Amino acid sequence: MTKAPSARVESDRLSETTREESFGTVRANNRGALDLLADAAQLRTLLDRLTPDAFAEQTGFKDWTTDDILRHLLRGNEAARLSLTDPQALETMMRGARDLSAAERRAQEQAFANHAAGAALVDAWFTNLTRTVDLFLAVDLARRVPWAGVTMSARSLLSARLMEQWAHSQAIYDLVGLERREADGIEAVAILGVNAFSFTFRNHGLPVPERVPQVRLTAPSGAEWLFHADNQDDVVTGSAVSFCRVVAQVRNIADTDLAVSGAVAHEWMAIAQCFAGPPQLPPAPGVRRAAPALRTDLLSELEGLSAA
Repeated sequence: MTKAPSARVESDRLSETTREESFGTVRANNRGALDLLADAAQLRTLLDRLTPDAFAEQTGFKDWTTDDILRHLLRGNEAARLSLTDPQALETMMRGARDLSAAERRAQEQAFANHAAGAALVDAWFTNLTRTVDLFLAVDLARRVPWAGVTMSARSLLSARLMEQWAHSQAIYDLVGLERREADGIEAVAILGVNAFSFTFRNHGLPVPERVPQVRLTAPSGAEWLFHADNQDDVVTGSAVSFCRVVAQVRNIADTDLAVSGAVAHEWMAIAQCFAGPPQLPPAPGVRRAAPALRTDLLSELEGLSAA
């Protein structure tokens, strides 16, 4: 299990009451949009305290910088916004994207962000994010919307946006040596992870086991989340944060508190992937972890950070 970082981000942006007032009446079951905004607001609290040089320092995720991550999230959020408002514009935006190399895709994202970096990029990302959240707050989440050549529910699209933001931003927290203040909104990520069981095996060209393992997780609030309780042969238990980190491939399972029993559960956790695209393997043990101490050299101020 990884050593807990030495500090935590305390968001100073948008209390729950303020968010409700800012966006008016929230449709039933659309609180996932507020979870997305709360996670982004907490991230911005950290980003606003980074030094200019920190944005260009490589993180533990494929050597991406914080700027690279924000550009990727910005373009993804804009694609989600277009999915809800202008499917034709989305098709134009995404045309040919799948054929790009990783370097070409990063260059495309840099151009989309008008080569913004640092504080200017933070503003662009957060402004676009709040516009996207506003749309999700108003939409019928059962509505089918286009995405990557198929259709999905707006609810699934919202969950995917939260998952991607939560997963990619982990590299920024790790870089600085901070612990994110986790919330039960990550249940959407856990559900994606459980629902991606069959996809994970098919994506690797493997036969899909007949039964999904039981998954029993402890939420950040202390609540218990239980999936597939009838399967007693294959079981995954532990913190919801650890499970979400494993299925989003921001941690190797060896670096978490998850307990796994049963051959199928072990095989799944070794390759679990809750995001679309070709099969990816998790980081090797010990590769993705937080800096052992707070990187004060990357922070312009410590206000808003507290001891864990």
